Amino acid sequence: MIFLVIFSSTISVLPLFNSLSCAFLECVSSYIFPLLFFAKIKHPSDLKFIITGLMIISVIAAIYAYLEAFVFGYQNPLIMYEQSLNPNITENMWSYSFFDRGGRGRISSIFAHAIGCGCTMSIFAVFFLYVKGAFNSYIVSNKLYYISVFSAVFLVALCNSRSPYPLIFISLLALIKSKSFLKLASVGVVLIFIFQSELATFIDVLLSIFDKNIEEHLGGGSNIEMRMEQFEALLTAWLSGNPIFGEGAYATRFWLDKNIGLMGGESIWINLLLNTGLLGCVFYLNIMKGLVMLGKGYGKKTIFFFVVGWIVMKSASSTPGLDTSLFFMVMFCIAKLNMLSNEINSKNE
Repeated sequence: MIFLVIFSSTISVLPLFNSLSCAFLECVSSYIFPLLFFAKIKHPSDLKFIITGLMIISVIAAIYAYLEAFVFGYQNPLIMYEQSLNPNITENMWSYSFFDRGGRGRISSIFAHAIGCGCTMSIFAVFFLYVKGAFNSYIVSNKLYYISVFSAVFLVALCNSRSPYPLIFISLLALIKSKSFLKLASVGVVLIFIFQSELATFIDVLLSIFDKNIEEHLGGGSNIEMRMEQFEALLTAWLSGNPIFGEGAYATRFWLDKNIGLMGGESIWINLLLNTGLLGCVFYLNIMKGLVMLGKGYGKKTIFFFVVGWIVMKSASSTPGLDTSLFFMVMFCIAKLNMLSNEINSKNE
């Protein structure tokens, strides 16, 4: 994939500097960095450190989200400060208020966007549940575990975005027989029953995926008609370039700026077809297959459902604020848990 991104950017008719700089950034952040991360995990202590760190990040993100929602009135000081550093931004982007999503607001916490916040916490929540159920010895503190899982689920709800739901629900299918999942599901059912009136709007966000009337009530969003127009524009742009190799890493940005109907490019396939063509789609699916093949046993099953959820989510929506490399790194952690466990068992035998 790295070679294809660089090759398609080199042969592109688009500005070479823009293409190569975008290609360099994509290759390093999305592929090279996660591979280096995978190579550096060599001991169980490394995984314990990473898992504990992710749990602490979840708790910190939840605390900041609470302040953002209930102290700052859904205004995010961190994002406002970052945007103030860019003189080209004349108004606040991705800022929310009490009136968003049926009067429940939206939070982005320490992330760049509410969608990125919800998707990242979906990955964390399922990952923590998997570790607890399959490798409990890697949990340094049960208190931290329960607080971090609650924090992650709390953030998925408060982000008030639809995009995280396909990811978290599909990936949870891998854990459906796990005791840690059953405990969470039991607590969830009780909480929904007790706080059903307070949770009504959050439930509507989920139902808006299937009900257009609820979607419009919550302020609109993506719909089938919009997606059809978007993919008609994609077909025009894709066929006007190089359908096999694509037009390089800068192509999606180039066509979005042309305002031909791609809107925000809310699908991974828009990016792949324009940037790396048909070969890019094939290579990307092969990468996903490779991730699944890295796992063993329960880990392989978990990665499979994670990958399916990831592809469904990325196909249906854009994910601003979500780092692709983070997804790869969590999948690598699941694979390494199995690898290191097998190595330890072999030595003991």
